[in-house]
Amino acid sequence: MDDRDSTGLRMTSFRASRTATVSSAWALIAAVNGWALVEPPDHAGASLGARRFVTPAVTTNLPLAQTFRMKMPDLNGIDLRAEAVGQVGGRIRLELVDFDIDRGPLVIRSAEIDARALVQGESYTLQFEPVADSDGHRFRLDILSSSDAPSSGVGFWAGKGERYPDGPPVANERERWAGLAFQAHTPARSTLSALLDSRHLPHASGPIALSSLFIGWLALGVVLREGAKPDQTG
Repeated sequence: MDDRDSTGLRMTSFRASRTATVSSAWALIAAVNGWALVEPPDHAGASLGARRFVTPAVTTNLPLAQTFRMKMPDLNGIDLRAEAVGQVGGRIRLELVDFDIDRGPLVIRSAEIDARALVQGESYTLQFEPVADSDGHRFRLDILSSSDAPSSGVGFWAGKGERYPDGPPVANERERWAGLAFQAHTPARSTLSALLDSRHLPHASGPIALSSLFIGWLALGVVLREGAKPDQTG
């Protein structure tokens, strides 16, 4: 009686342990695949680097601009780093110009921002409706003083030296050997959609990557099926 109880206890403990192991495996697989099925967006942008400075305040006589080229569709935001350089007031107008659109260059997105909102945090994000066909397009972000409420006291962080390779910055309509600090945004894309679009797979072809993904899921199914088999021990 004692032996049977002891054996039963050991078998119950074994089954519980195996069930916990399989459950943990499922949880781990779900977490890994949840991470893997989202491709980090490929953003255009330029960091400050070591030789950083703040531009003079944007005024009617001193507009700023930064050109860049997107490598992904659905451009939907741009980060800028502004800094107070005097008494902050008025509004700043931000305009996104598309050079590669039909009838371009053309302003496709614009907004007027309270100057004080630009300098409240470390950075400011201009958000707008996604530009579906932004992939491969050359853009320019114009930073202008509002004609209705001229801005004052707001400069923007930039970096000297090696400038952003896909477009020079512009100050007062002249190209400069420096670059504004900015970061373009696109939504995250699923790995599957990226695999089906081979333009965004420079180091692997879509069919090979898809085959690898399929084989991986097949192997995963075999492992889980084996782990889930009922215990045959008496």
